Amino acid sequence: MVTCLRSADLAAATDAPPITITAAIPATDPAQSVVNTATVTPELTPDPVPENNTDSVTNDVTRSADLAIDKSHSGAVDYLGNVTFTLAVTNLGPSTSEGVTVTDTLPAGLTPISAAGAGPDSVWNCAVTGQAVSCELASAGPGSILAVGAAEAIIVTAQVGAEAVPQVVNSATVTATTPDPNPANNTDSDAVNVAAVVDLSIQKSHTGEFLVGSQGTFNLQVSNAGPTQDPGPITVVDTLPVGLQFVSATGTGWSCAEASQLVTCTSAEPLAIGVAAAPISVVVDVLPAAYPQAVNSATVSSAATDTDPQNNTDSDTVTVTARVDISVTKTGSITLDRVATWNISVANGGPSSTVGPTTVTDSLPVGLQFVSASGDGWACSEANNTVTCTYANLIPAGSSAGLTLVSRVTAAAGTVIVNVANAQTPAAVESASANCAADAATCGQGSVRVPSAASPLALTGSEVARLLLLAFGLLCAGAWVLWSSAGSHPARRWFRRQVQG
Repeated sequence: MVTCLRSADLAAATDAPPITITAAIPATDPAQSVVNTATVTPELTPDPVPENNTDSVTNDVTRSADLAIDKSHSGAVDYLGNVTFTLAVTNLGPSTSEGVTVTDTLPAGLTPISAAGAGPDSVWNCAVTGQAVSCELASAGPGSILAVGAAEAIIVTAQVGAEAVPQVVNSATVTATTPDPNPANNTDSDAVNVAAVVDLSIQKSHTGEFLVGSQGTFNLQVSNAGPTQDPGPITVVDTLPVGLQFVSATGTGWSCAEASQLVTCTSAEPLAIGVAAAPISVVVDVLPAAYPQAVNSATVSSAATDTDPQNNTDSDTVTVTARVDISVTKTGSITLDRVATWNISVANGGPSSTVGPTTVTDSLPVGLQFVSASGDGWACSEANNTVTCTYANLIPAGSSAGLTLVSRVTAAAGTVIVNVANAQTPAAVESASANCAADAATCGQGSVRVPSAASPLALTGSEVARLLLLAFGLLCAGAWVLWSSAGSHPARRWFRRQVQG
């Protein structure tokens, strides 16, 4: 009861200041209508109309409880391990809350194992049906009502499956029969990061022939055998060996770059279980240094735990072919002092560069005696009238290398000399014939292909034009001497005396 006393007089036809009374309704009170009555009583002055000295007001009292739920987990979560969720329900008032129920439907990748209230004095009754967890406040006793400010927790344990990788979100909701003025905080979610466990593998192969001077293509295929998806990023590193020069690397979903013979390709896309990623195509220029064989290795990796790292690297061994068309041209000339000069040119018609030293062998025939042999880049020696010259540099396709051989002529006048030169380059495949050369002769060889050594080179002939001109000149000089001996001309007599001595 509230009693208020006014000591001052209240003049006729005037109102006293209002009185405000604030009352609290117990949080446990049920929803109901409340009638509140007030009475005014004069102490000294009689009231002629006492019927209006009392008034009542009826108020409808409602219940309202702001429930909130917080969902969390602790610790790292691994594939096939368990995750434990804590669901904390709090009543923020103003009324106690009745008929409180928590529901937690676990997503794919989480299999519920158990659900119970936290602590020995738990007020929750929980049940697991399939993926659904449902917990209700105890139906009897003090636990049937959640008091204002009270918090009760539920523990839900689940096993983590492959579908939870790399992250799974679990949501829980609290409801009650007591009206809730703020339903926005009745649901909470917890995102769980799950470490992936994969078995990545890579297969490396090549397409077509690897020919010196041309391009070759490698194919890289990445697969995931599981047991979980790889969320990415996935990285492939291809180490190009000496002799293979990077041209390009492409693949759908892959971003590739090259630096210092390392080709790195990265994919940000996840790779599902049992699925192969889009293939990567790596194109290279085949250089002479790759001959005769090149081994190319590539490795795949990611942030995930790999159960079998042994298959994360694969190598591809390619046989490198050098296909060349070596030809020799040779011309010769003889001076009056019986010195023969031979100009030898070794040409490579391709399509490959030579892959090793080129050797020219010239066995001087009877009638020629070695004097010298030289040429830019050539190293020459002679033994038993056989001249051997080696060109250590490579001869690119479409290029040639020349040298000069000088010999003294010991053959009798009128002898036709044929000098043959032979050129070979090691371990190359011939793409054409005519690899020997002879001056004043023609080499009529058929096509040859030698995988480990070059064939003899085409014969060409020696020029005899100068010898013919010399012989013709000597004949003319002899005729003139005979003619001059028959006359008495001073010049002829002088010449005759000179001839006779």
